[in-house]
Amino acid sequence: MSDSEVKAQMGRRLEQLQNAMAEESIRGQILILTAQLDELLLEMLKRMLKPQRGKDEDELFRPMAPLGSFSSRTAVAFRLGLISSDDAEAFDVLRKVRNDCGHAVAPFSLVAEPHLGRLRRFIELTCRDSHRAIGLGGLVCPKSD
Repeated sequence: MSDSEVKAQMGRRLEQLQNAMAEESIRGQILILTAQLDELLLEMLKRMLKPQRGKDEDELFRPMAPLGSFSSRTAVAFRLGLISSDDAEAFDVLRKVRNDCGHAVAPFSLVAEPHLGRLRRFIELTCRDSHRAIGLGGLVCPKSD
């Protein structure tokens, strides 16, 4: 796939993500964003590995498997050099917020601790470099045009 094809595909994917998140609550936005980042990690790792032997479900990526979770995919992607230390930390921070979102029965808010501090740390990690892909083109980091 050429660079222009990759950029076009990422542009389409970003537009779909922006459209999906526009109608969601903050809880829904966090769940969608985290799921999409997890999916990107999954795709990156699958591209790095040889194909599975059989046609069954991939034993490395199914639930409870070695690469079946967002945290394990983050750790392996970092160890393989696919993401930076800042990316890995940002994913870990977002994962903690996502877990709280998914398990909390009470209304969820980012304006109180511990979520406010986590959000600040996530933004600090993702917005410090203009080329950082997980800034997601203005979804997390404001555009600086």
